Amino acid sequence: MEPAELNKAVSDLAWWYGWPPEVMYRMTLAEFNGWLEQATRQIKAGYVKS
Repeated sequence: MEPAELNKAVSDLAWWYGWPPEVMYRMTLAEFNGWLEQATRQIKAGYVKS
């Protein structure tokens, strides 16, 4: 993942889950990708953030 793409993904997960970026910076790449996949799945399934 390119740095610009990583920053966008961090921003998306921060918004979706309400996490500060520091939480994601401590994750392994595998953990981060897992959460990104879950967020993508939830969005495609029509979940909304309340």
